[in-house]
Amino acid sequence: MSITTDQLRIAYETLTRMTTGRDDASYDAALTAVGNAAGAASGTNPVTGGHVVNAMPTAIAAVVASMQSSVTRANDLSSSVTSLAGAVEQARGGATSLNDGLGRLEQGQARLSSGL
Repeated sequence: MSITTDQLRIAYETLTRMTTGRDDASYDAALTAVGNAAGAASGTNPVTGGHVVNAMPTAIAAVVASMQSSVTRANDLSSSVTSLAGAVEQARGGATSLNDGLGRLEQGQARLSSGL
């Protein structure tokens, strides 16, 4: 747990144990606000113990999942670029061979034109 989560939990528990001050007009709003903040920070509703949707742990988990997906896509892209580089190298080698063959054909044609 983080300091924020711990302190919000302590504040909420302290407010629920208070005896003096509960009649204050702002008490219920303060208890609700601290409870909501504690739930959002921890992912657990302090009253029910249930999961809080859109809480920080949920948001962090979503960001982590998105980053993992991005890493996977980046790795796939890197692998594709490596494959493409290999294919380009093969094409370069093929072009060199074709160029060499064309040179031999031109020499052969010249020899044929001159009567061997």
